[in-house]
Amino acid sequence: MGHWGDSGVPLGWKGGPRRGPSNPASYRGAKPGDAMNRTLNPRSWALGISLAAGLLVSTVAQAHIALVDSSPAVDAVASSVTQIDLVFSERLVERGSRVQLEPIGMDGQASAAAYHATIEVINDGTTLRVSPHHTLDAGRYQVRWRVVGEDGHPATGDFMFTVE
Repeated sequence: MGHWGDSGVPLGWKGGPRRGPSNPASYRGAKPGDAMNRTLNPRSWALGISLAAGLLVSTVAQAHIALVDSSPAVDAVASSVTQIDLVFSERLVERGSRVQLEPIGMDGQASAAAYHATIEVINDGTTLRVSPHHTLDAGRYQVRWRVVGEDGHPATGDFMFTVE
C-alpha cells in the first residue's frame, strides 16, 4: 500500500490496480479501453432525440405574448396622433388588457394626469387600439400597457413617443 503502479492507481493488497465498479475495464473478459469504445444502440439514440425534441417543443409552447409593433413607433416623432395601435404576437383577452397614456414633464417624469381614451381590440384580436378623447398637445408621451394573451399569461411594458 502507498506505492503507485504503472496505471497511476494505488497498488492494492495483491500488488495490482484496484478491481471493481470504479474500474470497469477490469471486469472479466474486458480489455482496456472497452468502456470508452462502446457505441450507443438505436434505442438510446431514439430516446435522446425524443428528449431533445420534447425540450424544444416545450420551450416554443411557453413563448408568451409580446409587443411586436406600434404606431406611433417606439421613440417616434409624429406631427399628430389621433390613435395608438399596439400589435402583439398573439390574440388578446380584452377584459385583461389596459393602456395608460401619460404626458412626460420637463423633468422626464410621467405626469400624474393621464389622458382618457377608448380602448378596443381589432385585427382578429392581436391589436390594441387606443383612441384619446382629446387631441394630444405637442410634447413627449409614455404609453404603459398591460395585456393578457389567450393562454392566460399577462405581459406589461411601456414606450415613449413625441408629438411635434
